[in-house]
Amino acid sequence: MHVFIGCWDMTEQWRGLDRRARERELAEMRRRVEPLLARNTIRCLGWARNDKSVDPSTAATQKLFCIWTADTKDGIHAFARAEHEIGWYAYAAQVNFAGQLESFETMASHLTAQG
Repeated sequence: MHVFIGCWDMTEQWRGLDRRARERELAEMRRRVEPLLARNTIRCLGWARNDKSVDPSTAATQKLFCIWTADTKDGIHAFARAEHEIGWYAYAAQVNFAGQLESFETMASHLTAQG
């Protein structure tokens, strides 16, 4: 399984929109991602607000995040392209994590080999 985790804060440009404009933008973005969801290219595991109280000393600074999954790396690439094409980054100051999930043993082997 491949994952894409986007962590972001909304930009000044987003905050400058009134509520109706924000609703229209989100509806349009959703409409443009629907084909990927309909073809099962990607799946949204969920959206969340970053709960910094869990461990304030190591909490990410971003306030929001979303986790997407795909069976293939191509699915994750398609989603990443779609985010750019729909204009998401005009409204979200976002950092991303993407990769294929691995077992602990595989990651342990990688970590020990890296020194």
